[in-house]
Amino acid sequence: MSYVNKRKYQVVPIETFKIKKVCAGCGKKQTFVCRGSFRVNANGKHLDVWMIYGCEKCNHTYNLPIYERVDLSKIPKSDYMKFLSNDKEKIYQIGTNKRIFERNRVEIAREKIKYNLIPFAEYEKNLPEGNTQIVLVNRFELSLRLDKIVSEIFNVSRNESKRLLAQGVVVVQVERGKNGNPNDKRET
Repeated sequence: MSYVNKRKYQVVPIETFKIKKVCAGCGKKQTFVCRGSFRVNANGKHLDVWMIYGCEKCNHTYNLPIYERVDLSKIPKSDYMKFLSNDKEKIYQIGTNKRIFERNRVEIAREKIKYNLIPFAEYEKNLPEGNTQIVLVNRFELSLRLDKIVSEIFNVSRNESKRLLAQGVVVVQVERGKNGNPNDKRET
């Protein structure tokens, strides 16, 4: 099927991912948020780096391991300095990297991820005439509700967006490659 209209958006988290885990302070599973800082500990030539999270209810802390017992010479000096200065860009980079959470077997609070849709070009909010293809560059591999996205893009109700998707008037393609690499596409 050919599409009269094509729109492309990048899906970008607004903040670092929140996590779910059992809180030692509350005694039950809670949501933890990033405190915006690292903890760095050196023991001889070995270095430990953690990103600090806090329970939303009681503020009990959890240290998410970034590096454990790594030889200091294996960490780039620029990264080391960013850890020491609690660099906001480094916090965002690590706090939105699913691999770090998977490696540590930490559950991401997917339902709490807030994101922006950043268009690659200027588009009108109105639903255009004819079939429309929406391409979402989702390099952070977020779980997306396509009806919610269509509703947001065209400023229509969720029921209307579900109808548009079901009838094929609007089709959504999600690119999950690194930096939206078009060679790594998967439809959802």
